[in-house]
Amino acid sequence: MLRTLASRCAATSRRFLASRVVNVGSVEAYDKLSTTGDLVVTNYTASWCGPCQAAAPVFDKMSEDHDDVIFCKVDIDDEDLGDLVAAAQVRAVPTYTFTKGGETVADNVQGADMEAIRDVLLDQS
Repeated sequence: MLRTLASRCAATSRRFLASRVVNVGSVEAYDKLSTTGDLVVTNYTASWCGPCQAAAPVFDKMSEDHDDVIFCKVDIDDEDLGDLVAAAQVRAVPTYTFTKGGETVADNVQGADMEAIRDVLLDQS
């Protein structure tokens, strides 16, 4: 009975977990993520960006659906991340990049084109 209750609680709590999106706070933290060998999908975003805010829940859901992929978010207005934003050649927000082992594996997606992100995830799996 306890096992059944515990498994039900675990299943229920998984449905309400926050997304798996990592908020990048430093270039060093991003470098660690990007050298894992896993696919890294990075969302370059800004708090003032309407399309970024609209796409965020979909990006969060993708992170939950693809536990073999690292999803992270970079605030383009964070001065400490300026070099990272420049290296990614972010010209508009949101911009999504795709790397594996530190190497680019797909073209950047500019704008909240969530279908294009899904296509890259399918191609990379």
